[in-house]
Amino acid sequence: MKTFISIALLTASAVCVRAAPDMVGVSAAVDDVVMSFEQDRAPAPSSELAIFLLDVERGTTRLVADKVSTDLTYCGSPSWSADGRRILFDATPGQRFQLARMQAVEVAGGALRTREIGVGTAPTESPDGKRIAWWLNSGAEAGDSAGLWIMKADGSARTPLGVRSGGIPKWSPDGKRLLVSAFASPVSLDIVDLAGRIGPTVESISLKGGVFYSVPSWAGDGTTMVAVVKVGGVVDFALIDVSKPDKAVFKRSLWRKGGGVSPAYPVYHPGTGQCVFAGRERDGTVLYSFCVGEEPQRIDPNGCRGKIASLAFSPDGRYVLFCSVPE
Repeated sequence: MKTFISIALLTASAVCVRAAPDMVGVSAAVDDVVMSFEQDRAPAPSSELAIFLLDVERGTTRLVADKVSTDLTYCGSPSWSADGRRILFDATPGQRFQLARMQAVEVAGGALRTREIGVGTAPTESPDGKRIAWWLNSGAEAGDSAGLWIMKADGSARTPLGVRSGGIPKWSPDGKRLLVSAFASPVSLDIVDLAGRIGPTVESISLKGGVFYSVPSWAGDGTTMVAVVKVGGVVDFALIDVSKPDKAVFKRSLWRKGGGVSPAYPVYHPGTGQCVFAGRERDGTVLYSFCVGEEPQRIDPNGCRGKIASLAFSPDGRYVLFCSVPE
């Protein structure tokens, strides 16, 4: 079986604690979505970038999205809604990102459906499910300015936030802030505070003596993110306190780079203690997983992938979404 749908089972030590009981309903919604994907379906031959999900307990993968339409063959930037019912992503004709269309995959009437939710990239849904933030590229819509936008979940009331730096927004679990990552490496990061009295405010994240690599993720609340950071020549997969963005604090190293593996796209689930990242090696990139306090395990033994990017946990911590080039 091809490597993009075949991943060996994880050992017991790589499976962390299960999600809390209050996540039972959310986990059921997540499972409804996952079980609707065909288990062994391979991406369409014309797909340029596809979205998969990894079951971190069983070590298996399933295809989520590949070819949305004849021209929308490059699928990326996946995120899962907080209630577990939807997966959002963008689909593009090749890498002409100004033509990207945002999509939502969900179960409706017992059947899986994909619906378009508008022009833009990197959609992220608020924890209450009422709003979606996204990035609009230059030239995407005549008369509309490039930058960070927000809209109602049904696609109406599209409103620019006046933020033109960055590119990839991620909504904080408390619903008050957006973490915005620029398309660069090292990556520049901003926090957009949505709770201001006179409108959104923007602050750049600065860690004294530190440089950020890859796209970080929120880590359970609106003040902590998990990031790949280099401080004093040492690269860590770490938790960073961004309660004061301009004075970010290194809280804890979850894993220190070693063995010729460079971590990217880190995700951490505080409810389970599970950590997953894309590990860049000499011959390519593979997924790695570990529980806090343990060494990462290489969980794709069938060969390196040319690209793995844009990791995102399901809200219950059972699955990880990721993008990869079909083989």
